[in-house]
Amino acid sequence: MAKHSTSKKKETSVRTQPLENPRLNYFFMKEEPVSDAAIERYADMMLEWAKNDPDALKVSQFFGIHDIPTSTFYDWKDRNPYLAKCYEQVKIHIGNRRFMDIYRGKADRYVATHGLRDYCDEWKRNEDRREAVKKESQTAGSGSVTVVMQPVDNSDLVPKHEIEGTD
Repeated sequence: MAKHSTSKKKETSVRTQPLENPRLNYFFMKEEPVSDAAIERYADMMLEWAKNDPDALKVSQFFGIHDIPTSTFYDWKDRNPYLAKCYEQVKIHIGNRRFMDIYRGKADRYVATHGLRDYCDEWKRNEDRREAVKKESQTAGSGSVTVVMQPVDNSDLVPKHEIEGTD
């Protein structure tokens, strides 16, 4: 008779427990739970997409391609640290692509920079700094300015000049 081992094997670190947010199975038209492993596959696919697709300009394009509701994706991102890390990398790739398209003249500056602060931390910091300087200059220089000049004594450089109509 074969001996059965009574020692417990060490469990792997990969969780297969489904998350709360189900994904709609369009073939059967019913919602099915999505495992962490499946979410991590989506994360890898999203990262590859952002690196290699020259038309990848918004993260939401990926959601649309794979029929993932935006709210579901963000719930997954909050629960899965690997997806959150990949998401940050994806934003960097897309931000760099958008910036370089502006730099090379391939994209309209106004349109491309409109959402660039969401993808590029440097851009966000610079915009925040510009806004702070603008706000400070507006509050410091608001209102009328009255300049009071002291009378200058009569000198060779500044001769006394009588203003007509004054005593």
